[in-house]
This record gives sequence, C-alpha cells and structure tokens, in this order.
Amino acid sequence: MAYHLNVKKLFNELRGPKGVAALSEELVKVSGEVEKLRGKIQPQAEAKLKMARKNVDDIQKMLKRAQGELDRELQKTITIVKKYGEQAERRLITLKNTVTKKKSTPRRKATKKSATKKRA
Repeated sequence: MAYHLNVKKLFNELRGPKGVAALSEELVKVSGEVEKLRGKIQPQAEAKLKMARKNVDDIQKMLKRAQGELDRELQKTITIVKKYGEQAERRLITLKNTVTKKKSTPRRKATKKSATKKRA
C-alpha cells in the first residue's frame, strides 16, 4: 500500500484553517488506495474462488459416483445373502421333513418268541 498517513500533520490541519476539509481529503486518498488494492486483489480472489468452486463440484461428482457404486455393491450383497438364506431355509425344511418322516413311520413290532416252556 503506497499510502502513508501522518497523524500529527492531520491533527494540526484539523485545528488549523483547513479543518474538516483536511480530514475529507485524507479520506478520499484512503478510499482511492482501497479501490486500487481492490482492483488488484479482486481478480485474484475471484480466480481462486472459481477454482475452489470447481474443486467442490468435482468432489461432489466423485462422491455421487462412489455413492452409486456403493449402492450397487450393497444391492448385490443383499441379493446374495437373500439367496443363501433361502437355500439354507429350504435345506432346513428338507432336513426337518426328513427327521419327522423317520419319527412318524411306525416301528415294526418285535416278533414274539414262541411261548414253549422248557420242561425239565
């Protein structure tokens, strides 16, 4: 910043014949310097802001793509788990039916031994 403010001189001028005009003159100078700086800094800031926005957009796109891939993988996993669950359930039912069929089949009665007594 090329502007330099001499505070002592400003106070002397405020007390002197210039008065408020000296303060107004200093404010105009400060305002001019601020505008120059703004002219230099604003394009750089806008360029950086534009780059930041582009980076944020790229990151959002990547996150959206990753979310889609994650959803697809999750659906595949859920489908596989359901498939294996159904197979296990069918095997369990088959096993249960096999066990109950064995129990429900009537047992053969033991054949009676002949009732002949040994006589001695």
